[in-house]
Amino acid sequence: MPAWSLLLVSLALGVPVAWTIVRGREHDRQRRARAFERELANELLQQASGLDRLVATLGGLADASDGDRVLGRACAGARRLVGADATVLLEAMADGCLRPCHRDGGDEDALRHLAVRDAEEAAASVGRALGARVVHGTPLHTQGELIGVLVVARNDRDAPPFSPTELAQLRVIADFTARAAQNARLYVNLERLRAEAEERERERARLSNQLVEAEHAERRRLAMLLHDGPQQTVTGVALMMDACLESIAGNDTAEAQRLLGIARDRNREAARDLRELSFSLEPAALREQGLTGALLPLAEKLGEAHGVRFHLDLEAAEALTADRQSFTYQIVREAIANAIKHARPSTIAIVARTLDDGATELVVRDDGAGIRRAVSGDGLGQGTAGMRERAATMGGTVEWRRGDLGGTEVVLVVPPPSIAQAA
Repeated sequence: MPAWSLLLVSLALGVPVAWTIVRGREHDRQRRARAFERELANELLQQASGLDRLVATLGGLADASDGDRVLGRACAGARRLVGADATVLLEAMADGCLRPCHRDGGDEDALRHLAVRDAEEAAASVGRALGARVVHGTPLHTQGELIGVLVVARNDRDAPPFSPTELAQLRVIADFTARAAQNARLYVNLERLRAEAEERERERARLSNQLVEAEHAERRRLAMLLHDGPQQTVTGVALMMDACLESIAGNDTAEAQRLLGIARDRNREAARDLRELSFSLEPAALREQGLTGALLPLAEKLGEAHGVRFHLDLEAAEALTADRQSFTYQIVREAIANAIKHARPSTIAIVARTLDDGATELVVRDDGAGIRRAVSGDGLGQGTAGMRERAATMGGTVEWRRGDLGGTEVVLVVPPPSIAQAA
């Protein structure tokens, strides 16, 4: 009731004027307080409902373990959260452009060829493409890097702008989406690395078994060589010495001298066989003079025996550790033996060089008949499996290829110790 009406009523009833005015003001204050309480309660209810929707949206993002699924759920959740007509998520591509990767609502054809380079232009470009009246773009950052922009749009002519509360919710969604997408990608990378580690462990176990089998085979081969060669010779020398003693006892000096001469020759033959066997296993020069000092005598011996000219340039390989030089020597020796046996070359070159990443590359190149078939486990004959196993033990690789001028190239790559240990 207006104050003047209260005044007239109070005069008619004989009520004091001051008291009437005070009661009217108190009534107005209480009415405004009740209205404010209703507005505040409604606003709090709206905020609580918005928080519930926001929590539900974030929960859906947290449940996704795939980065692309996270972005798709964020796009749909943002539209529901702020009541937008369309939501578009543009992802930063390798070429530096932002392109739509997910949408919820809106015309797909209108967005098909959309590409922007500036995050600030994303909202305006999407708004023009969709014909929207109200648009807003929220960038997605992770570790200071822009990974996308979340754009929400309203199409109605009388659509209200996004409220500060809605903009705050969109910022929360954008930040959570960026982190969830990054975590999902890290999880995928972790699973990939775990699978690769398991595969490497299986490969290591396989190589370990093959090396054990190769060691057993090598022991059997050495036992047969010793039995059929030096052991038989030494046994024969012992028998000749017994016969020599019998001749001396029978005063047959000529026969004793003849037998001693044969025994001496056989003994020298056994010593030569043992020396060659020891050299083939690991020459003493490898420990004392390095890879070049070990391969030079081998090249001279094989060159004289098979009429092959050798060219050696192994300075870059001298930096290899002793155990790696031993593996490398065995691989090179097998490569040379295969070349002489299968290709009948006139020249063999053994060249080492250091690669840009610190690895050592060693190439055994011949001018023989060349590769006639693809190299598989035993594509070039015996020993290739052992060459691969020795290379893998060092964390390296060995491959066969045709030379540019014909012939065959055996390429051994030995990584630096740090890379090999990581592998």
